Amino acid sequence: MKKTAIIYTSRYGSAERYAKWLAEETGADLYGSDVKTEILAGYERIVFGGGIHAGGIEGMAKYRKVFKAMPEKEYVAFAVGLNLGDAERKECREINFRKAMTDIPCFFLRGAYDPEKVTGFDRSLMKFVKKSLEKKPEHERTKAESELLDAIGNGADYVDRDALTPLAEALKSDEPVPLNNYGQDYDGALAEAIERLATKKKNREE
Repeated sequence: MKKTAIIYTSRYGSAERYAKWLAEETGADLYGSDVKTEILAGYERIVFGGGIHAGGIEGMAKYRKVFKAMPEKEYVAFAVGLNLGDAERKECREINFRKAMTDIPCFFLRGAYDPEKVTGFDRSLMKFVKKSLEKKPEHERTKAESELLDAIGNGADYVDRDALTPLAEALKSDEPVPLNNYGQDYDGALAEAIERLATKKKNREE
């Protein structure tokens, strides 16, 4: 496995939970977003991530500075949000991964929502989303929309350690993490990672 650093920003805790689990699964070093860029210079691969807020990934300004300072490194991202359909993933990529960063693979992970903890702009935004969804007749709402509406009103926790398996397996390989489907095709990435590991093992045995 390449020498890997994981850096994260977490406003409400979901991204932090994923980042800590990922470090445990892979043995990578874990840092908060306040880590100095020079500390990251000794790593071959840098994984960064945070929660999605209004389409933007929390901490992205910091991560862009790190990328600009060391574009030769391999970068992988993860983004945590409640609603992660194709449209939301595509929007997230368009907002966050521009210019030289367009080829960075991003794993999308479902997060949690606690109405009691949300404040400021986030609270206003979720109220707006709730009103917009409530205007739509119930029979016309998609399953994802109904689920999101319920989460906004009652809270929800979709954080799942098992969801990290494709990312963890991909990071354990020395091969670059492939880019697919607005970031990462979960099943494809896992299958490819396992196949690479199996091939390496077979070659060693021969």
